[in-house]
Amino acid sequence: MSSQGKIFKFDKERPIPLLEDIYEMFQDKDYLIYTEIKSTRRDANRKQNAEAVAKAVVDMIAKYNMEKKVFVNSFDAFTTAAVKKLNPNLVVGTFFYLGEFDQDYDAKKEYGGLPDLSKCLRVLPNGPNFTEYLLMTGAVLKTYQGAFFDIDYNMYSRLMKESSLQGLEKYYGNKVSAGAWTIYKMTLSEKELKASDTLINQMIGWGLQRLITDDTDRVAKLLGRYDSGSGRSAQFLSATILLFIAGLVRLLIS
Repeated sequence: MSSQGKIFKFDKERPIPLLEDIYEMFQDKDYLIYTEIKSTRRDANRKQNAEAVAKAVVDMIAKYNMEKKVFVNSFDAFTTAAVKKLNPNLVVGTFFYLGEFDQDYDAKKEYGGLPDLSKCLRVLPNGPNFTEYLLMTGAVLKTYQGAFFDIDYNMYSRLMKESSLQGLEKYYGNKVSAGAWTIYKMTLSEKELKASDTLINQMIGWGLQRLITDDTDRVAKLLGRYDSGSGRSAQFLSATILLFIAGLVRLLIS
């Protein structure tokens, strides 16, 4: 397998697990499963497609009795809103990415169809200021009772600081559940990976609760939770840190 000029070799062929395989494997284990639903196409059928995919995932969660063991996220807020509507007991969140803060980004087109945002649409200007309002006030999460957000980790150096996270509490309530993606991307060079360490350490110190990564062993070492004897990362799910192996529990739709 190759990605942006880097070649990754595997010792043997392995089947790609389906989401159902993951739920079946972990249904009797004490793990939280971070389930990312890939976005549907942004076309006339977007809402209908989002609802169909959401129902498939919610039904599968119920089939394996995983309601208290999963939390669901998507780059498509309509999908996570549909999940919450189908099962209000599920924990759902939202993603934000750098492109949403570009000057030419049509934030109102992306989020305009969500309930309870009509006043925001009338009053606020379009573009990055609108997206920033949705993030900093928690407005998009409040439309469907979302519990957390995960943003591109580069945004923590550009937009989010420790003081920003503390300030969010007034809008989000008590404790803000914030995470970052994608830590230690497989496409980065070793120099770029090392350069990430300072910001990642800062984010951990600020109290981020999720680190989504391509390299769980590297993050484990950074946190001092690596078993050097076995050469493998020790188990360290906790209330503050969750490592997610990118691609493991994604629902792939074509």
